[in-house]
Amino acid sequence: MERISIKELTPDTEIISFYIVKNKQVFQKKNGEPYLRLTLGDKTGEIQALMWDNLPSIEDIKADDLLKLKGRVNNYQGKLQITIQKLEKTDFNEIDPSEFLPVGTQDPNLLLFYLEKITGSIKNKNLLDLLNSFLKDEEFLKDFTKFPAGKTLHHPFLGGLLEHTVSVIKICESLSFLYDFLDNDILITSAFLHDIGKIKELKFSRSINYSDEGKLLGHITLGIEMVDEKLRCLPDFPQELSNHLKHIILSHHGEYEYGSPKRPMTLEALILHYADNIDAKVNGFRIWMESKPDSSDPNWTEFWPLMERYLFRPKNDGYKE
Repeated sequence: MERISIKELTPDTEIISFYIVKNKQVFQKKNGEPYLRLTLGDKTGEIQALMWDNLPSIEDIKADDLLKLKGRVNNYQGKLQITIQKLEKTDFNEIDPSEFLPVGTQDPNLLLFYLEKITGSIKNKNLLDLLNSFLKDEEFLKDFTKFPAGKTLHHPFLGGLLEHTVSVIKICESLSFLYDFLDNDILITSAFLHDIGKIKELKFSRSINYSDEGKLLGHITLGIEMVDEKLRCLPDFPQELSNHLKHIILSHHGEYEYGSPKRPMTLEALILHYADNIDAKVNGFRIWMESKPDSSDPNWTEFWPLMERYLFRPKNDGYKE
């Protein structure tokens, strides 16, 4: 059957469709009987759903389950909400899984072309050999072009890691042109490699989550391990250059409280930290502005708990439909 995306839902309509469970809560009605509150999602957004009667086995419903439901869409306090009349768990044989994971808007082939072009401009042979060892690794490249860059904060969509990496490289390239005393080769190399550990930190199928090793080690540690693995195949790689490169990757979160094992101690490390930070923040802001307008005042967004603020949506920036 044709699925109705969350973005297409309209109030006062009856629906039968498929959605992923993002969150499940069980509450009690005044008479003591349980009712179900779900956050449902697909690649176009999320919606709250309530089921008051004829509940299925509540324990069987978990996050990432695919539900087929029948219900009615209502407008409750300015937001759409589904009242579920009937639901059942199903599997992904009935529906394309890509319907539930957002995908980047940029062409990955063009992004890869840019990466190869900028890599070819690097003059330091040792750094060039290191980057080529990643670019010629088909398994790495397959993951690198497909993975998201985060679960929720920035670039939380398929292809997000590649988009974020290219943006950070472009920022570094521009700053290297402005500050011509920087070591452009190591700056571009570290920009390429700074987040590669995310292909091990994250996992995705029906939704984006953290892997066990991602929770235990984090993408910075995993990325250093991946760089070390390639460096072992390059025995002539200078130790001082290796130390500087790994320091830049280790310090790209800037401060200890943000999960950075080291704070930037070189200009290149400082530049990469701010390049990474600005691209992450810009993408996060934009996603929140586009997806979380305040229902009572579209000039503003809903409150963003993670950033502890509301965001203003200028009329000329294309956030309003």
